[in-house]
Amino acid sequence: TEVFKGDRVVADGVERSLEDVTDLSTSLVSSTDPFGDGSLVAKYLFNTDLSAEIGATAIASGVVAYPIGVHDECIQLGGTVNFKTTNANVKTLNFRFRYDVTTTQPYMFDARTSGTGFVYINANKPTFADLTLKIDTVSVSSDTFVLTNGQWYNIEATFTTPQSGVIVFSESNIGGSIAQCSFDQLEQYNRALTPTEATTLYTQTSTKYSADFNTPLASIPTSVY
Repeated sequence: TEVFKGDRVVADGVERSLEDVTDLSTSLVSSTDPFGDGSLVAKYLFNTDLSAEIGATAIASGVVAYPIGVHDECIQLGGTVNFKTTNANVKTLNFRFRYDVTTTQPYMFDARTSGTGFVYINANKPTFADLTLKIDTVSVSSDTFVLTNGQWYNIEATFTTPQSGVIVFSESNIGGSIAQCSFDQLEQYNRALTPTEATTLYTQTSTKYSADFNTPLASIPTSVY
């Protein structure tokens, strides 16, 4: 919305200052369609269970814990348990990840049961194939970025080919060490994300309005709805 200084602005039925309008935003933590195009295939909040807000319920191989994470609870895996999702047409994963204890080349996730693409951790460095990886919205190369134990990161992994079938988290589909780690806010999309969308998911908020003082209007409104 474009407005001029001095205009009366009404947003969401409430008269506001221009600063208030610019700051208005919506939380996406619980949204099942954050971009309004139906691209979200599955979403897991891990608030005390493995149920999905949208998509198929995840399955754990044993007992897991649900301590406080980034957004309410998270799922914590103690190094002997994995969990799996089984959704179709998954192009991009976006989730929060915390590496808790260093072990010998554990896996962050692996889609190679019926597809391709995996990330394992080699000396605290994510090593991967058949996908691109961003950590906190920044693109990284395989075996370069060093994870700090106990720190939360936002992971965005875009598969070269969309995956349909089992994706295993914290372990390999074909054998390998299990990571002692935590996950929060796991989202699976059927397409790649734009840089703006990736930033939106990183902050988990979407700006509703903005104020533009520089672009002239054909006519100056007395109020903007």
